Amino acid sequence: MASSLLSSIRDLLAADKLDDALKSLRILLDHSPLLDEAILQTARWNDIRAQIRKGVVGQEDANVTKNQIRDGLLGLLREIEEQEQNPAIWEEIAKTNATYQIAEKIYNITHIDKADFS
Repeated sequence: MASSLLSSIRDLLAADKLDDALKSLRILLDHSPLLDEAILQTARWNDIRAQIRKGVVGQEDANVTKNQIRDGLLGLLREIEEQEQNPAIWEEIAKTNATYQIAEKIYNITHIDKADFS
């Protein structure tokens, strides 16, 4: 795991590019147990943007929520850095990703992990 990728996600957060930061983080964490946290933060971000568009939330409340999302993402990045100290976790994730990629190629299915074969 390159810490430069984590650094670039931090840069995106600092530049107020939450969409790009969330997309990068979700790609980074694909098939990781931490992906759920990234998905929850993405949902919060999408929800607050919808509330802003509808005019049902004030700018002050929107800023508070955006800062909470940023703080949650920074905490998640710190947790990733801590887990980098244990390469076995990332090796397992890499193996899982490789297995999914091979299966997707064989069956010509994207996101095979979400496919229903019943």
